[in-house]
Amino acid sequence: MNLPFEASEGVAEVAQVMLEPFPLDAYPSLVEFITDHAMKPGYDFGDEFEYGLDVVPDGLERAATAT
Repeated sequence: MNLPFEASEGVAEVAQVMLEPFPLDAYPSLVEFITDHAMKPGYDFGDEFEYGLDVVPDGLERAATAT
């Protein structure tokens, strides 16, 4: 909800604020994603949302049929 709708340098600022409450050593994958991807120029989180719309339902379907 707090992310800007257009990719910009403001995304890096939001990412830094999002990381503040988390102990960095407890969530190394989150830190890696934010620093290696989300804080890079040109990153568009909207692309991640579309990807997640495909991945999450597929994973739920596999989990439901596995039981």
